[in-house]
Amino acid sequence: MALTKISTDGVKDDAVTAGKIPANAVGASELADNAVHTQKINDDAVTTDKLANSIVNDISANTAKTTNATHTGEVTGSTTLTIADDVVDEANLKVSNSPTNGYFLSAQSGNTGGLTWAAASGTTINNNADNRIITGSDTANTLEGESGLTFNGSSLVLNAATGNDARLTINGSEGQSARLSLISDEGDDHIDQYNLRVDASTNRFYIDQFESGSFVERFTIANGGYIGIGNSSPQRHLEILNWSGAGSTAGLELGDVGIRSSKTGSSTIAHLRFYNGNGQVGSIQTASSSTSYNTSSDYRLKENVVSISDGITRIKQLKPSKFNWIADETDTPVDGFLAHEVSSIVPESISGTKDAVATLKDVEDAIAEKVGDPIYQSIDQSKLVPLLTAALQEAIAKIEILETKVAALEAG
Repeated sequence: MALTKISTDGVKDDAVTAGKIPANAVGASELADNAVHTQKINDDAVTTDKLANSIVNDISANTAKTTNATHTGEVTGSTTLTIADDVVDEANLKVSNSPTNGYFLSAQSGNTGGLTWAAASGTTINNNADNRIITGSDTANTLEGESGLTFNGSSLVLNAATGNDARLTINGSEGQSARLSLISDEGDDHIDQYNLRVDASTNRFYIDQFESGSFVERFTIANGGYIGIGNSSPQRHLEILNWSGAGSTAGLELGDVGIRSSKTGSSTIAHLRFYNGNGQVGSIQTASSSTSYNTSSDYRLKENVVSISDGITRIKQLKPSKFNWIADETDTPVDGFLAHEVSSIVPESISGTKDAVATLKDVEDAIAEKVGDPIYQSIDQSKLVPLLTAALQEAIAKIEILETKVAALEAG
């Protein structure tokens, strides 16, 4: 009796179990295509002991095929793909040309595979020599060794070519100053620095020094060519002001040179004027063929004016002397006074104190070179003239009285 086909709809759930199917009763040829798929196989239902030995042997035999598998397209997934040693070599890379010793692989768009064996681009340095600074040129891959610009690690030397000026240019950006800094190190962990600057806002050149945590301006050339030393805003051709924090009043010192002051014409004109907090207090001026050394004497500057009544008495206290200077090798005798002998008689004519020696403040004020140096007294002998004049007037008055008496006696 023929067996009618039984569809799955006619089979109750769990009616057919593995125990009711004889071994090898269902072969692969009796299964429809795609009839068995992973959704119908329970987890862990298929194990190696349920597989035929031939299938397990085939998997083991083809392990090498997994390692050396040929693959096209992208490799995706979370599992690491291991490439065996020496599998990827030049023959397996898509390179558009043959290799040459010293070449390297370079990415080249448009080539098959995108890789090309290429020579390393070399750079040529023309005129190269020890310590020459290298600069760029308008030729690709070419540099120039500058024979006129060298640096040996400590000295930068600029030698202009024949017929050219040597020039170093520092350009500040728009609205910003240009600066050249000179820095040394005394080993005291303090900054020893000077700056040469051109200020963009005032268009002046100046030199400043780092001192006590900030920069202090020392020398300035302002608009119009005005020069200031210790003065950042000079209003005259040369202004020298007190610049020492210690209180130095030294302004200008000249060595083995002289000062020449020349004026055109021959009319009376001042060559040098002296000022203090009260204004002008003296001058040196010339006329047609003479020089005047002037000090203030205007009546509007004076008060408590009285006549000198003890001219002869004080003159008699003076001790005019004849002597020679110790530094004069010729021992030439001269007339004069000893300053300390005049100081109690005409004190305004004497500067300094008898037997004085320099203190630290004297050194800071540029009165002496070092502590302990002698500070010599000096005299302005012109200040003796008023006393001499008063004494002479007193003497003349007495002479005139005596002459009157003598005339009376002779007439009697």
